[in-house]
Amino acid sequence: MLAGAGLRRTEAEAIRRDGVAYDLGDVSPEIRCVAAPVRDEAGTVVAALSISTTAARFAQHQYRLTERLREAAAVLSERLRSHGA
Repeated sequence: MLAGAGLRRTEAEAIRRDGVAYDLGDVSPEIRCVAAPVRDEAGTVVAALSISTTAARFAQHQYRLTERLREAAAVLSERLRSHGA
């Protein structure tokens, strides 16, 4: 197994476990992002919501940003389900 493949598997497992994905400077060293899935009535991921901010602001507010994003993704998922989208 390639080291990169093992790392991707570990990251995917963390994303499934935590319900969010992070970009902690992978694309740009000064930017941080967190994303949460939007699911349809079958539980299939059909979209994602994300928040991007500076590294400094993310460090100060990571927990709150992550929780609010999870909440927003859950609300959107529920609205999509209730409207049959």
